[in-house]
Amino acid sequence: MKVTEYTRLLVFDQGNTLVKLGLFVDDILVDHKQYESSANEDLSKYIEELRVHYPDCQFFGISSGDSNALPEIFKEGCATREQIKGPLEVSYKTPKTLGMDRLAMASSANLEYGGDVLVVTMGTCITYNIVKKSSFLGGAISPGWAMRYRAMHEFTAGLPLATFDESSALLGVDTHGSLRAGVDIAVQVEVEGMIERYCHQYDIKCVVLCGGDAKRLSKPLKKYIFAPANYELHALKRIHDYFETTGQL
Repeated sequence: MKVTEYTRLLVFDQGNTLVKLGLFVDDILVDHKQYESSANEDLSKYIEELRVHYPDCQFFGISSGDSNALPEIFKEGCATREQIKGPLEVSYKTPKTLGMDRLAMASSANLEYGGDVLVVTMGTCITYNIVKKSSFLGGAISPGWAMRYRAMHEFTAGLPLATFDESSALLGVDTHGSLRAGVDIAVQVEVEGMIERYCHQYDIKCVVLCGGDAKRLSKPLKKYIFAPANYELHALKRIHDYFETTGQL
């Protein structure tokens, strides 16, 4: 039975810390949820209720975490690497270790914007992903915002656990301020510097920033494209639609 016979699609993105869900009716995102990756009972309950109300609902998504922890219906709907890459070729030297989330964001951005693109995802990790001439080349991975704060707290004896603050300054005049300068300001400098180097070296004009922490950079990096909230869900829907249109689903 072809997917085109259904109007309801649940996309899911299982990451290292969260499982994100998005229910689409036709092209409209009508509901979205997120659960801790370990909250299997809550997730299963949501799926049971969904199937009662929408027995014809289809499932499509990716797993970048422990796929064994997913409900069975999700395992059946997990996209293959070939599906997630969409129209892209993959020039990555170790494609089997390439995160499905990185590939999905790059594939979706290529479908949406066309041509060469740099996708920066601000999540648990910060990833930089380059698409050039319809080929995924690679990029970089660095610690995300929360990971940096936790690392300084957990790997030292005396540093407290600080958090992001919009008023962080370059000069920290106390310990919390110094930690924030070393994360909040340093992340801005890192991301802007990496974008400029990638764009210059690979002649890329289109830069898309997405992920839960991307909005923290919207003021200092406003000249780039900031993807809307829940972009990863729309990205999966876009990839699903590509395969539906090409008759490969």
